[in-house]
Order: sequence, then C-alpha cells, then structure tokens
Amino acid sequence: MACPRKDPTTGQDATAQGMAWILEGYQCGSVYKPVYKEAQDAVAVADILSPVTPCPHRSSTERPSTRPNTSISEPASLLTATWVNAANMEQTVVKDGFDPASAICTIAGAALCTANNIS
Repeated sequence: MACPRKDPTTGQDATAQGMAWILEGYQCGSVYKPVYKEAQDAVAVADILSPVTPCPHRSSTERPSTRPNTSISEPASLLTATWVNAANMEQTVVKDGFDPASAICTIAGAALCTANNIS
C-alpha cells in the first residue's frame, strides 16, 4: 500500500473500507450517490418497462441512424454525486445508513472515528 497522503487515490464506491481508507489517509475521497434515490429511480424505470405499460421501442428491422434524432426525447435520471471525505462522511454515507459508523470504525479504529466526528 502507498504511503498515506503521498499518492492521491480516490474511489467511487463509498464502502466502509473506502471510508476507513479516507480516515486513515490512504484515499483522498470517494464518490457517493444516495442508494435510496437510485432505488426510487429503479422502481420508476421498472414501472415504465413493465408489460402493463407499453414502452416505445425500435422495431427489429429499424437500424439506428448515425445522426441523433432530436425530435425523440428519452427520459433520464441524472443523480448528482457527492464527493465524500472525512469532513462530510458523517453527514452523507453514515447519515443515509449506507455505511454504518460501526462498520467504518471497526476497520479504521475508534480513535480516527472520534477525531473525525464519526459516530
């Protein structure tokens, strides 16, 4: 493993191990999107795609054009990712219940959690 704070390293998983590495200084931060918002969007997409609701789609003989058709509108869910570091870890991944403080602190140690107000 690289020396703490020598080689900038990031993540985009916001796991308990990643959060511990942030507190330990091995990782600068991680990207986090609230899982409950992703789940809400997944339910909405499933509802749209359910067999009960017809979904517009291309026929099997239609080939995609090389130029986008600007008259077609495709729905999208663009969630804003949050950069998580030691300063906002408690207010993001811990508060949302994505990573319990107990899991992070078991890996990083109670002293680092206390020093960074993770409880």
